[in-house]
Amino acid sequence: MKNNEYLIEILGTQQLGDEDKDTVEVTTIGKYTVAPTGNSFIKYTEYDRDDPRISQNTTIKIKDNQQITIT
Repeated sequence: MKNNEYLIEILGTQQLGDEDKDTVEVTTIGKYTVAPTGNSFIKYTEYDRDDPRISQNTTIKIKDNQQITIT
């Protein structure tokens, strides 16, 4: 791994409307950076389980150690 690459492990649950809760688990290599504004960013690529040729880039922004935005 490079200096700014880290092992990222995310475990959570999500629920849409009245549907049952779904467990979300991601383990991958990603990058962690801190912007001059003080906001932290975790960036990683998530691959489809059934077809690893399909991927999506994800960014997690942590603002003031209180607000998290995932895109």
